[in-house]
Amino acid sequence: MRLLSLLLETNESVKWLEKIIITLIRQQQEWLPIFADDNLTDERLSQFLNNSKEKIWQVYLLIKGYNKQRLTLTQLNKEYALEKLLVDTLIVMNGAED
Repeated sequence: MRLLSLLLETNESVKWLEKIIITLIRQQQEWLPIFADDNLTDERLSQFLNNSKEKIWQVYLLIKGYNKQRLTLTQLNKEYALEKLLVDTLIVMNGAED
């Protein structure tokens, strides 16, 4: 629940989470020459990126869905929506099917 409290602290937190996911997607597509030129990429990170392409994309879509709800629903229960985002992300990353 520590992550939930971090996300609830500021309105920018979900944007930061989205930026992290976008950076991972860019790294997968080798659009980040900074990481490609330097030896900053770890073998585990490379394996994760190669093995989780679809999962990372699904997490990105979950974040976009949350952002759409946040902007369109004026009485959105932010805590509930963030909890749902985190649980759905956990389900996607663990590979569970609906």
